[in-house]
Amino acid sequence: MNIWNEFVYHYYEKRYGPLATLSSLPDEQDIKLNRLQIMKMSYKQYRLARKMIEGLLLEQFTAKGGKAKDSNPLYFTIKEQAIIKNWYEEIDYIMIPLKELPKEMISFTYGDSFITFLRGDNHPTRRKLFMANEIERVIHNHGFNIEYNNMPTYIEMQLWDSSVLYKYMA
Repeated sequence: MNIWNEFVYHYYEKRYGPLATLSSLPDEQDIKLNRLQIMKMSYKQYRLARKMIEGLLLEQFTAKGGKAKDSNPLYFTIKEQAIIKNWYEEIDYIMIPLKELPKEMISFTYGDSFITFLRGDNHPTRRKLFMANEIERVIHNHGFNIEYNNMPTYIEMQLWDSSVLYKYMA
């Protein structure tokens, strides 16, 4: 599979806009995300875990030579992912051809990064971030858009420079 011919999708809560991440919103923000109900977590628990995971993602990204301009990435999926549409009250998205994004500004996780870094199973992709030159090998070895332990596994892409989005915003 040549992922570079695919589109990536950045889903977001419409009222906050495409550049807002949960990590960038104030701690007191009253956020009701369907995703939190699905995961049986409070917003406070989610925020703490998300900040820890984003620190690990940034650490791995820079250690592998990535050039982060933002301390918190924007999240995308390769191809459209129907399951994510259930996570938002009022969803919107931006769709971008993957081949147009600068490879030094993107990274990938095999599955949602939150789950990938928190799950305790021993799948060889857990708690790992992959660079552009690594992800096709991972997909070849482990599959694309499959279910693993009754969980859908899609490829998440992290964009470490939010300014790249400006040209795609209507």
